[in-house]
Amino acid sequence: MGGRSKGQGAGRDTAVTSVKRIVGKNASWWSALLPFSEDYVRSVNECLMRAGEDVSLLRDAAFAAEVADRWCGAVLLGRLTREELVNESVPDEVVNGTRAYMQRLGLKRTPSLDDIGAIRAMALFTYDELCVISDNVDVGVRVRPMLPGLGVCSESECDYVAAGCLCEVKAVSRGLRSIDVRQVVVYLALAHASEAVGPIDRIAFLNPRARKTWQQSVGGFLTGVAGSSSMDILNEVADHLIGDPGY
Repeated sequence: MGGRSKGQGAGRDTAVTSVKRIVGKNASWWSALLPFSEDYVRSVNECLMRAGEDVSLLRDAAFAAEVADRWCGAVLLGRLTREELVNESVPDEVVNGTRAYMQRLGLKRTPSLDDIGAIRAMALFTYDELCVISDNVDVGVRVRPMLPGLGVCSESECDYVAAGCLCEVKAVSRGLRSIDVRQVVVYLALAHASEAVGPIDRIAFLNPRARKTWQQSVGGFLTGVAGSSSMDILNEVADHLIGDPGY
């Protein structure tokens, strides 16, 4: 992205672009490939957006969600303990670092203790859900792993891979959208083509703001959005990326 790079499998110099741009373009192609994505999104949102305890901030919720994800990753990587989160004893350097990070993201005010409380609650939810998904969080979760690029698609960072489950955190109040589904399909295609993160057999959407999780097999997910559980769907996405469709 932003330069020239040889796309894997393209066999020639190819302009590389991001997953975000890919899933936002060629709407007619995506609609033909995933004709049931809108129905699927409605079904998932009935779970993810069902009334729960919304721990988000009234202001700056997006910043809190971003930092909560970083805190969860810090626990998984051993830089912070779950007990410190539970006991509200997060080290001062972590709290101060969090405030500085949020300000770098563009926050115009100093995060308050309430902000820190919301971050803590969302980080705990995500961590605990990943523990359930992986069964052995110490060895079963990869934090923000990179998926090798393919064709016009640059290498991409997904949220988590937990024991064969691709986990995406969607800390939003608007609900899942079709573009989020496309993003997961591209991630699955990249993972399937390279096996860099091992075999993926499940997907999960986590919403720490509403404390809800949706988990499903890859076959069930593909059936829900494309009407077929065949891995040919992922091969078709890979062929589309390698074919340099003009992104």
